[in-house]
Amino acid sequence: MKKRVWIFWSLVLYLGLVTACGAAETAVFTDFQAEVGGVNLSLSYPDTWVIEATPDTVMIASDASLLNAGTITSGAVIFISTLPTSALLTPDLMPLVEAELNNLQQQEGLQTREEASTITINGQEAITAVLDSHTGDTVFYFTLINGDSNIALILAQTGSADADTLQPLVEQTINTIQLGNILQ
Repeated sequence: MKKRVWIFWSLVLYLGLVTACGAAETAVFTDFQAEVGGVNLSLSYPDTWVIEATPDTVMIASDASLLNAGTITSGAVIFISTLPTSALLTPDLMPLVEAELNNLQQQEGLQTREEASTITINGQEAITAVLDSHTGDTVFYFTLINGDSNIALILAQTGSADADTLQPLVEQTINTIQLGNILQ
């Protein structure tokens, strides 16, 4: 009898916590593929978000109003551009990324939250860093993916207040990026 009472109260406590805290939101992702900057780009993004593609760039936003917003203090935006590796002067990308991050810090007043580090995204070498705006209301996610002969430069932004809920979706989207050559 004591065991049943304990199980009953454990279930009540668990259901109360789930109701009070809310269940974790899950996102359904939709696939996207296009030629961007002469590179075959494929990715998946949350199906409630919007995407806008041009021949040179792709923008993904948690709300359509953010596609043309200058500053992001709420919501999330992911900006992707691509180029062939041959457009770079050096095969060593870390100094290039560190110089760009330093430039962003000097010109935009961004502060480093996570230093540049190397990771792997879909079998592709990548470098990532996280920065904060000087006002603290925007988080910037900088990622450079080095495919076989192509590079994707990704700059994502979330409002600081939304970072805990949107950062996982931004990271999931970035982690689906695959670069490929265009067959002529």
